[in-house]
Amino acid sequence: MSVESNRGVVDDPERLSSFYRTYYESELGKFLEAYDPDTRNVFEVSYSKLFRWDSDLAEDYLVAPDRVCYDLVTGLASIDWSWTDHETGDTIELQRNALDVRVTDLPDHAVYDVGDYQLDAIDGSLAGIRGQVAKRTQKKQIIETAAFECVRCGNYTIVPQSSDDSLDEPRECQNCERQGPFKFKKNADQTEKHSHQRVRLQLPPEKAATATDETIDAVLHGDLVDEVTPGDRAVINGRVESELQYNGQQPTRLLDLEVKGESIDMLEADFDDIEIEEHLDRIKEIASKPNPIETIVDSIAPSIRGYDAIKEAIAYQMFGGVEKQLPDGAHKRGTMHILIVGDPGCGKSALLRYAKRLSPRAVYTSGKQSTAAGLTGAAVQDDFGDGGWTIDAGALVEAHKGLAAIDEFDKMDDEDQSGVMQAMSEQEISISKAGINATLPAKTTVLAAANPRDGRFDQYDPVAEQIELDPAIFSRFDLVFTVSDSPDAEQDREIASHMTKVAQVGQKIANDEYSVDDAESATPAIEPEVMQAYIAHARQLNPVLTKEAIQRITDEYVDLRTANDDDGPIPTTARMTEALIRLAEASARVRLSEQISEEDATRAIAIHRRCLEDVGIDPETGEFDADIKETGRSKSQRDRIDLIKDIIGDLEEEERMGAPHEAVVELGEDEGYDRSDVEKSITNLKEKGAIYEPKSEHYRTSE
Repeated sequence: MSVESNRGVVDDPERLSSFYRTYYESELGKFLEAYDPDTRNVFEVSYSKLFRWDSDLAEDYLVAPDRVCYDLVTGLASIDWSWTDHETGDTIELQRNALDVRVTDLPDHAVYDVGDYQLDAIDGSLAGIRGQVAKRTQKKQIIETAAFECVRCGNYTIVPQSSDDSLDEPRECQNCERQGPFKFKKNADQTEKHSHQRVRLQLPPEKAATATDETIDAVLHGDLVDEVTPGDRAVINGRVESELQYNGQQPTRLLDLEVKGESIDMLEADFDDIEIEEHLDRIKEIASKPNPIETIVDSIAPSIRGYDAIKEAIAYQMFGGVEKQLPDGAHKRGTMHILIVGDPGCGKSALLRYAKRLSPRAVYTSGKQSTAAGLTGAAVQDDFGDGGWTIDAGALVEAHKGLAAIDEFDKMDDEDQSGVMQAMSEQEISISKAGINATLPAKTTVLAAANPRDGRFDQYDPVAEQIELDPAIFSRFDLVFTVSDSPDAEQDREIASHMTKVAQVGQKIANDEYSVDDAESATPAIEPEVMQAYIAHARQLNPVLTKEAIQRITDEYVDLRTANDDDGPIPTTARMTEALIRLAEASARVRLSEQISEEDATRAIAIHRRCLEDVGIDPETGEFDADIKETGRSKSQRDRIDLIKDIIGDLEEEERMGAPHEAVVELGEDEGYDRSDVEKSITNLKEKGAIYEPKSEHYRTSE
């Protein structure tokens, strides 16, 4: 906060210097080492420490921050500091006009969530506004004090600038007393400029009732610029003032609140806004059960019958694995990603919405959403940036350190593909456009649902071939489940019976005839607020692998790698082993254990094997094949495609117009392949440009 030099000292400077020596002895030394008399040197003071020192002075700060900050700067300057510059030998003393004090860590009663205040009550007050950064403009310079040269006499007149965007000129020359004309001198020593930036705060997604909930803008200056980036959660402290809204360049009668940022308190802790203590006894009771994961599974979308394996996987996903930073600089993510592929009407969207409801931080969105930022983030030109470029956060950034439930994942725009890939693997998103180079945080867990390419899932074709998804992104999912709508009389009867019971509960609620007994079929075993607290509490633990768990996971990896013949497909990769470790870590967190047991490893292996049976088995050979997930194509498919290409290459030498379609199919069938498989291989070769048609249904290789 800038300090006006004409303010009188209200408090005793010597008493305030004692405050600094009492609470900030070590910080004073570091501040002294970094002191530069030619720049603005900011010293941060905690409100809580100031309150302990003098509660009246601390409370005065909320009412008269300029006056109190002036006193604090005076107290800082009154400390007897002087030292010798080793290079010049000059004695350096603190210059009061080069000092500033910033008060952070405002009390709870002065901190508000975005929109959680009365406009009249907060207007003009000193407060902290808590929220998530949704947008950020480019960094610009703003003039605080302008020097003007009188064209008639050459004298300089210094004019402090007001808070609006217009440049205030002098009324008359201080030397010749004429009313100009004046020439603004932007590079004069007396012209003071500071960095300037606007950010937009919004409620985080788990607190927002709708996508259009209230926002508030904050103006940042000096060293606060670039301190926050879209996706960050923070409290911006400053004076809250109402400003005129403009329609283009025309002011309107509407007022909008704006924060003049004075300090920023970053909210770094995971789920720091979740009330855990009041649910702790219930959490420990659940965790102490012989099999707590079953209770959790029963609490995920109880109105949807079945899908226990998927619900168990979602539970592990919400509890998460341990993020690791290794001594060699390598980073291992703790987030795990899940994809559900299947027929329409099977409840995929309902599972995603329920997971969003249970997760302490979560966003539900669609792969074909229409926002400018998309799933990742974007640099856009809009009114917020006064026509300039603005960094806008997408869903994966908004769900930083939380869950992004993405429906219709296969409908992503091409621009989102690379960003989603980076977020899932590197946990960040890079934006480079119009001179903006920014990296946004995205330590986000992805729970996605996708529909098959042809509308219905075909259990005889590899999953990777049935969705419009880049194999590189597909391979980043730790678990992939398939859901098919296949008739089964017994199962269908159970589903229909369950759905009618759930509907009956809803009908009784509508008629005020609801009873506790009626609720059994649709009531979760764990209340959503308890589940959120459970997850938040468990994620504070960083369980460690025991020897038994290490041996169990190692044996599984080796067994899978040696499951096929020497010339068969590779059944698993090291990346899948990392997925097993994350699942085992999550299982230990469910038990609130700091040790990953053999049982945790066994559970991880079981759920992973379930997915391998869905996705990792080549339908042509019945063998596990890691390439299906890693590259989108099995070894048998690659072998067949290579053979068909060779057949076309041999035939084109004999046929002037290229290899005839029927001849290629017949030779493929002679090698033991079905006609449909041969034609799929031909289509695949055409799509990737390996062959072309010089004449209809005649092929030549492109090489």
